[in-house]
Amino acid sequence: NKIYAVDDNITSVFRNLCYHPSLVAMHSFIILGFLFMYNRLTFGDNTSPSNFKIIAKARSQVAKHLWQQGDSIISTAQKYLPTIKLSPEPSTPQSRAFAQALADTRHKGVFNNEGSRKLPPFHHHVDDNLYAEVKQYILRAITCSLIAIYMVLGYPDGTQPDPFSFDKFDTLISHQRKMTGIMVDTRTLKLLLPAYKRQILVDLLAEA
Repeated sequence: NKIYAVDDNITSVFRNLCYHPSLVAMHSFIILGFLFMYNRLTFGDNTSPSNFKIIAKARSQVAKHLWQQGDSIISTAQKYLPTIKLSPEPSTPQSRAFAQALADTRHKGVFNNEGSRKLPPFHHHVDDNLYAEVKQYILRAITCSLIAIYMVLGYPDGTQPDPFSFDKFDTLISHQRKMTGIMVDTRTLKLLLPAYKRQILVDLLAEA
C-alpha cells in the first residue's frame, strides 16, 4: 500500500502557554528605556520545548481517542477541513519498486497480534505533529489531528487565533514531504536533506 506522509503545526506555538507569575520577572528586558516582560513561553528558551510537551502529549492522546470514533469524525469536522489533494496513484512498475518495510524489535508494524489496527501514535516534535497513513485512513488521521488541537487549545471563534497553522499546512499529500527540515520518502523509506540544504553543505565544504 502507498503510505502518505503528513505533518502539521500549531500557530504561535509558545504563546499558548503562560509562565507562572513568579517566573515572569525572569523573562524581562529593557529596550530604549522601556521595561518589557514575557508572560508566555519564549522562543529560544531552552525550557520552552519541554514545557510545551504537556500540550503535545494532550493533543496526541485526544487524537487517538477521536480515531476510535471511525470515519464519522470526518463528517463532524467537515467545515474545518481544508481541501485535501492526494497525489496520483503509482503505476504497477512503480509499486513493485517500493522498499519493503521490515519489522524489528522497535518498529513492529501497525497491526496488533490479533490482527486489529494499532492507534496512530501521533508523535510530536514540539508543535509539529508527524504521522503517516495509507489512503484508506489518511483523511481520518488529518481530521483527528485537527480536531484534537481544537479540543485542547480551543476552536477558532473570532476571539483567538486559529491554533491549527493552515499557512504551513501543505494540502497536497504524497509519499514525499518535508518534515522538520528533512525530506521523508515513504516509497524508498529514506530520510534525505532537501536539495537546497545539500547545496549549502557542499558550498560550505568547498570554502573550508
